[in-house]
Amino acid sequence: MGGVDHFDQMMEYYRTWLKTRKWPLKVILHLLDLSVTNSWFEYLEDCKINKVPKKKIKDLLQFRLEIGDCLTMATPPPPTCKDTEEDGEPPIKIKPPAPGDDVRLDGYHHWPSSNGP
Repeated sequence: MGGVDHFDQMMEYYRTWLKTRKWPLKVILHLLDLSVTNSWFEYLEDCKINKVPKKKIKDLLQFRLEIGDCLTMATPPPPTCKDTEEDGEPPIKIKPPAPGDDVRLDGYHHWPSSNGP
């Protein structure tokens, strides 16, 4: 099996599949798969040159997962709470809406009532 056939076969094993009609997204995902698989072949060549034992060489799935882990951990997560702003301003407190004058002044005194024991 030649280089292109072997390369295509390895790409098909763990292809990033997404059902979409947008062709640019399909092209981007294909190029991403292409670059990851090409990087894995380069990794295999480097392992042969450096005489790494076969047990320590990562297969394509492990290689892809490690790349994904590195990319997700590359940037710190954004702050989840808006109270921790850098300028130190306190958050704006929003008052609950007051009832309108027709409800407030209708004379029913909307107090909770209990049905006593």
